[in-house]
Parts: sequence; structure tokens; C-alpha cells
Amino acid sequence: MKKIFLLLFSLFYIELFAQEHNLIPFRKGDLWGYADKTKKIVIECKYDEALPFHEDVAFVKKGDAYAMINQEGKSITPFEFEELDLSVDLEAEIENPYEFFHGLAIAKQGKFGIVDRTGQFIISPIYECIKPFKENLAAVCKKYKWGFIDIQGKEVIPIQYDEVKSFSEEYAAARMAQRWGFIDKTGREVINLFKYDNFKGEGFNEGLAAVSKNGKYGFIDKLDFTAIPFNYDWAYNFHEGLASVKIGRKQGAIDKKGRIVIPVIYDEIYPFKEGFAKVDSAGAIFYIDKEGQKITHQSFEDGRSFSEGLAAVQLKGKWGFINTQGKMVIPPKYNEVKKDFHYGIALVEWNSKLGYIDKNGKEYWTN
Repeated sequence: MKKIFLLLFSLFYIELFAQEHNLIPFRKGDLWGYADKTKKIVIECKYDEALPFHEDVAFVKKGDAYAMINQEGKSITPFEFEELDLSVDLEAEIENPYEFFHGLAIAKQGKFGIVDRTGQFIISPIYECIKPFKENLAAVCKKYKWGFIDIQGKEVIPIQYDEVKSFSEEYAAARMAQRWGFIDKTGREVINLFKYDNFKGEGFNEGLAAVSKNGKYGFIDKLDFTAIPFNYDWAYNFHEGLASVKIGRKQGAIDKKGRIVIPVIYDEIYPFKEGFAKVDSAGAIFYIDKEGQKITHQSFEDGRSFSEGLAAVQLKGKWGFINTQGKMVIPPKYNEVKKDFHYGIALVEWNSKLGYIDKNGKEYWTN
């Protein structure tokens, strides 16, 4: 197990400082391979799907099965892994399926398990659901009940809960029946599991958690003291010092003292990311900074949060990208944006086919 921990630490620094993919999935007609940044094909286009490289390994698909390859295009495993059929809850946590992080990836062979970069299951595929490791623990599901395992695959918190969120800031939200509370990494109940009737967000974030009691939302700290009173009809976690809240039918944002800093005038306000939030006002989508100022003069039909300095927006039925100054830097021509920018590339749909683009709008495909 020492090797695994050394691998995790070394890969952490690789992941931390990696900025862009060197090899980018490239589609030629209906087949996929990999190209360098000049669009020169490096790995032959012969797969039905090719996912981005992470930590020098990528998953590729033929038929209904996935295999692992290295950056020379050599097979690490046969085509033995299945599609990750994710629930809505898991999609939120596993934004990029079959992606390595700290040397580990979720994989499926009948059931879910964890593989290392050699393709070996270090945690056997015995679970119906599994979430990524967060703070060295992963949430797992058996027979509709949830618990947690450590890096050795040991079930360190019993599989007994009706629902859990991944660990965040040392605590995990857990539900029994229709009520929520929080546990620590030993499984000790640190906030009564039957105290709160609802819960939003990831758990504790920036020291506070959004919870509901008697139909109203407020924020608690890790000692279960009420940090911000239960005055809201809905609330979400703090992100970048601000939290979205709802009063009546409108939403705004508060700071950690409970002061309203973004007026409660919007139909919807999303969490702040990279200094900006997407808002919806009577169906018009635009972006504001932390002072509530719009960064664009025009509004959009739809949009996504900022990622790596760019946000996907929809205009006249087509999707493109704006920068943090509100300037359209990738023209709206795509039918859909499937994945936001992640390590320099985004997945888009154009003419009913998928392909990757970089931040300059360079398209990695040929028809």
C-alpha cells in the first residue's frame, strides 16, 4: 500500500500544475483517435469513442466496452469495462466519467469499483454505486444503502444510510429516512441525523452548511450553532464568500454575516465561480460580478457557469463562449455544449456529431 500512497502524492502535484492536455481526442468521420495541438494525428482514429488523457492514461471505446491506453497508443487493458450508467446524483459528482484523479478512476465490470493506472482493480467491483474519493474516503452503495470505504477498500463507515454526500471539510451529510445530519470520518454522528428536514449543496463549504428546519433554510457551523438564521425559503452553499438564497419567489445572495449583497430580485442565481454568477431574470440569462454588476450588455437564452475563464452561452439557438469581460470569444455556432472547458478543451456538438475545441476555438475533428 505504500506504493499506492506514493503514487497518490506524486500524481497530486502532476494534476495540480497540469494546465492543458498534450493529446486531444480527435474525430475523423465517425472514428476517434488523438492529435497534438497542431491537429496532427498521433494515435490512429480507430475507436468509437476516445476520452481525454488524464495522468498519461485514457479510456477508449469499441462497441459497448472500454479499454485503457497509454500516450503511445498501446493497450494497457483489453476492452473489459462497461459504460458508467450514472444517476443524476452521481452525474453531479462524476462530471467526467473514466477520468483518473490522483492515480485512481471509477470503473465498471458488472458493478462499480476503483482501478489504478495499470488497469487493476484495487477496490473490487462489488458496489452498485460509488463516488470519487474525497478527503481519502469514497461513498459506496449496496442494496440501496450507503457507507464509506478508505483507499484500501475497507468499509470504515458502515453501509447503513439512505443517502450520503461526499466528505467536505471533514464532515459528510447523511440521511436516515427523510432527515439529515452530519458524520465525521469515524462515522461518529457529529450533528444529529434526525435534526434537519432538508439539505442543499455539497455539505460544509467555507465553514458553513445550508440546511432546512421546519420548512425554512439557514446556515450552521461545525458546532451546529446557527450562523445565519433560518429565514429563507431556499439556500445553497457558500462559494467564493457568497451564498444563493431565496425569499418568496426571488433569489439573491448573502455574505457570511447574513447581509444581502446581491438584491433578491432574480428568478434564479447560480453559485459564484471564478468571480461571477449566472442569473436568470424572466428567462433572460446574463452574468454578474460580486457587486451585482452585469458583465455583458446583452442577455442570452441559456448559459453555464464559468470554467477556466470561459462560460458557454446560447444565442439564437446556438452555443458559443464568452470570457470574463463578457466578450464573445468563440462564436455561437454549436448545437450544444456537452462539457465545459476542463484542462483546456471542451466537448461540443455540431451537425449532430461530437468533437473537442480548445480555448481559441480550434476544432479537433474532420468530417
